[in-house]
Amino acid sequence: MLKFLDRVFRGLGQVMFQNNSLTGFLILIGLAIASPWIAVGAFMGTVISTWTAIYLRYEKTDIIRGIYGYNGCLVGAAFFALFIPSPFMFVGFVLATSFSSVLMFYMAPEYKSMGLPLMTFPFVIISWMAVITLPMKTTVTSIYLGLHDISFAKIILKNISEVYLVESAIAGLVILFGLLLNSFWPVIFALFGSVVAGGLSLVLELDMDGVSAGLYGFSAVLTSIALGCTFMRPTWKSAMFALVGIILSVLLHVLFIKMGAVPLTAPFLISTWVLLKLEAVLRHHTSIP
Repeated sequence: MLKFLDRVFRGLGQVMFQNNSLTGFLILIGLAIASPWIAVGAFMGTVISTWTAIYLRYEKTDIIRGIYGYNGCLVGAAFFALFIPSPFMFVGFVLATSFSSVLMFYMAPEYKSMGLPLMTFPFVIISWMAVITLPMKTTVTSIYLGLHDISFAKIILKNISEVYLVESAIAGLVILFGLLLNSFWPVIFALFGSVVAGGLSLVLELDMDGVSAGLYGFSAVLTSIALGCTFMRPTWKSAMFALVGIILSVLLHVLFIKMGAVPLTAPFLISTWVLLKLEAVLRHHTSIP
């Protein structure tokens, strides 16, 4: 049981690329402080997706590292944050979180062959399908709320908490402490992504309700961590790639909103994929005599 919980908490941490069960546990505490309802969805989503991978006998090393848990975590959080509770919603929740592991198993090798990490793509696909088929809440907790206190410090922290679909400066602070338990680099790049995205959102005079809720910054936070210290070694070069990715993620989020779509982490995925491909091309050309 303890081994299973260790894998579940690692799955919670892997949403932000952290293979650390204590990090995941502290993140769950932060979510519970902000929204017990969404915390339950995130935890149970991670449990179901991890158990599915174990039942289907997927790669044990990946299961231990929580790789099959983080998409289920986000799917679970999205179901509890976005959709009206009903028997149909709960059945969909179980099926969707289970299916996230199946998608991860079959899609990851294809993306690896292209030199790209799959990351949260299964979460985006499944959640977009759910948006089409399930009735959404008219007022969605932590997604599109009205009238917020405008504080740049709160915006920075909410950008971080919204990675898990909760709007809470306290949760954002707890998540940062969770990241710090594993390494200080994710903390630095999470704050870097959040500050730049928050500042850019204000300069562009984007919808202040969305900005103050952290909606224009969470993809930037993930993009910054991914490019700054996960798929690239933390250097000035990775910081520059992260900066470009952060800006691109904010602009893409605005584009998705203008298209009437729920962005989720799609801006993060596109930004990170584009910059990783660019880095690979530049590395190839500079290595040619």
